[in-house]
Amino acid sequence: MMISLFGFMLLNIALVHYFYMLKKSKTPKKAVFLIFSMLIGSLMSLSAITTAFTEPVSNLNLIVVVILALLVWSISATFSFFLTTKATPIGDIKVAVGADILPFTTANFDSASLMGKRIL
Repeated sequence: MMISLFGFMLLNIALVHYFYMLKKSKTPKKAVFLIFSMLIGSLMSLSAITTAFTEPVSNLNLIVVVILALLVWSISATFSFFLTTKATPIGDIKVAVGADILPFTTANFDSASLMGKRIL
């Protein structure tokens, strides 16, 4: 159970660090610490589950290990998806006050209709 708890704690420490940096607008280009902790936490959870099923443990211990492993794996899967799809399709967008709007169109709207109008 301790292995799975350490994996869960490692992942939470990395998430707190990542969101702290995000709040300070210093999001890392490559979230190496977060990716590393997701990988190590997942491996530790796998090891804990393997150990729990191969050695005699109490039912409560087994339930805690499985719940912690599922939490680590689901959080890791979610953040892996978001980290791989976080790039914007047109690169780094820098927006400043008074900057021109980027052109776009949808089925019922064209950004060219906003030319010369006040927009937020």
